Amino acid sequence: MLILRLIFFLMLATIGGGLTLYLFTRERHYLRFAWRSFQVSLALVVLIMLFYVFERVVLMV
Repeated sequence: MLILRLIFFLMLATIGGGLTLYLFTRERHYLRFAWRSFQVSLALVVLIMLFYVFERVVLMV
């Protein structure tokens, strides 16, 4: 779960940075960067959680 916490804080920092840059410059590529970062980090978290579930199922057998 430490990995998930680290990903969460890095995700917040990256998205927050992208949104802050968008607010100061009004350039839409920062907004797209924040959205893409959110999608990638969400996919990564889902993959890690699926790995945890798979590991639990294999250990039960």
